[in-house]
Amino acid sequence: MLREVVDRVMQQELQVPKQASILVAVSGGPDSIALLHILKSLSEEYQWRMGVIHVNHQLRGEESSLDEQYVEEVCLQLGIPCWIEWVDVKGVWHQEGGNKQDIARTLRYEAFAKVAKRESFGYVALGHHQDDQAETILMRLIRGTHSSGLIGIPIRRTWESLVLIRPLLSSSREMVDTYCKQHHLSPRTDQSNLVAEYTRNFLRLHIFPELEKINPKVKETISQLGARMLEEEEVWKEWEDRAFKKISLKQDHRQVSWSRKRFQDLPIALQRRVVKLILSSLDWLTDVEITYSRIEQIRNWASSPAPSGEIHLEKGILVRKSYEIVTILKQSSKDGATTLTWGELKLSIPGETEVHPSLGAIEARLFEQPQSEEWVSSYPSVVFDYDQLPASPVLIRPRKAGDRMSCFGLQGTKKVKELMIEKQIPRHLRDLIPVIHIDDQVLWIPDVRRSAIAPVTDQTSCYLYLRWHSYTMLE
Repeated sequence: MLREVVDRVMQQELQVPKQASILVAVSGGPDSIALLHILKSLSEEYQWRMGVIHVNHQLRGEESSLDEQYVEEVCLQLGIPCWIEWVDVKGVWHQEGGNKQDIARTLRYEAFAKVAKRESFGYVALGHHQDDQAETILMRLIRGTHSSGLIGIPIRRTWESLVLIRPLLSSSREMVDTYCKQHHLSPRTDQSNLVAEYTRNFLRLHIFPELEKINPKVKETISQLGARMLEEEEVWKEWEDRAFKKISLKQDHRQVSWSRKRFQDLPIALQRRVVKLILSSLDWLTDVEITYSRIEQIRNWASSPAPSGEIHLEKGILVRKSYEIVTILKQSSKDGATTLTWGELKLSIPGETEVHPSLGAIEARLFEQPQSEEWVSSYPSVVFDYDQLPASPVLIRPRKAGDRMSCFGLQGTKKVKELMIEKQIPRHLRDLIPVIHIDDQVLWIPDVRRSAIAPVTDQTSCYLYLRWHSYTMLE
């Protein structure tokens, strides 16, 4: 029965061709031993090249060694080459912390990729079955997953240029155990699977037995839900991609920026989907579980009335809102350049004065005649009647509390903070824009405003041109 199911899955769902090279991941437990036995029996018909990898996690002392020995003996009996890989889960855990099971999984898959690539295997076969699928979906549901998380474990996916396949995914643990008994297989039992300390084990040992009293086929039902969600996800994927292209402004491996207005125009369901898509696209978040609560935090903040600001989430996620632009980026010491400090500088006239290696420079030039529009428009620039300026040095500094500027058309002065808000300068950049002043009277703030001091007239004979050469950090 199980052999026929696996045969059908391999041909119809997984579409594994003849003469394929298949590396089977074998722990020594019932699932992987049954899978190995079945694939070996099918390999002659389909001319598959077979191999086995066993990963020793060194977590269970002598039991781990006995598992390794058992797998080697089975492979010897079946005439299948076997590669053993040892991984130091405890060492990584002591050094980096985290969840031991997650670390073991990461190291295990790295070992799969290492051997498969080295020995030229195109497929890696894994022993996950229907019960594993049901446990995964229920575990994600309890933790608060997005609807796409209900898909569960994929039956096939490409990873590290390899194709991971799970031929048993539609078969129950009962079917696996029956197959082992019928073929007189004696798989190993991992005693840690009987400890309810881990969430998956707790569900298997305590929760599912109670659910089966209500619905004896609850595992099959949950697995079928995952299959239906997969079909629906293919439709959602098209809508997500279309919506993301509509709102996206800038994207790279570290951050994504999008239009707040266009985002708010999307239906709420699509907003959630787009946020998940954005988080999934950031390579530094590949190992982070994207929960519903995290998605809602970001979605609500992006849509809130506050015009600007930022929120810091766990896992180093920084969400920044600057008026009509929302950005998700990795939190670090350089984020927003807000850790930069620089003091007051004297402006070289004529000459070029670098404000900071990460910010930019002010170029100052003196001319007897007005310059062409092309010269002026090439960079943010301003012109003053040099002879009308006080004889004091022209200085450059960051803004400070209480700064005011005299503006054309206004009686008195206006707060620099208000001018920056009017120009929608993001809060995290306001302290990085240079303020050019003389005797503490603000002359010019690049990309914000020019003061009413020393305007050019028909009587002007010496023109002071200032140009702001901004570096990439402020773009």
